[in-house]
Amino acid sequence: MTITVNGKLLDFAEHINVVSLLKYLKIKPTGVAVAINNQIIFKDDWLSASLNDNDNVDVFQVVAGG
Repeated sequence: MTITVNGKLLDFAEHINVVSLLKYLKIKPTGVAVAINNQIIFKDDWLSASLNDNDNVDVFQVVAGG
């Protein structure tokens, strides 16, 4: 299975969810937003959000400010 994460192609032997992807990328889930195919995935849904072949994933660091 091949997915694109922040513009970089990654290959996985099996389907993974958002939580597993973040662990693989060594990204702490605090202060992070995730979109799959341009749709924001709520943090409560990360375990059930399964990634599929050719998905486009964007991981954003949330920044507060004013």
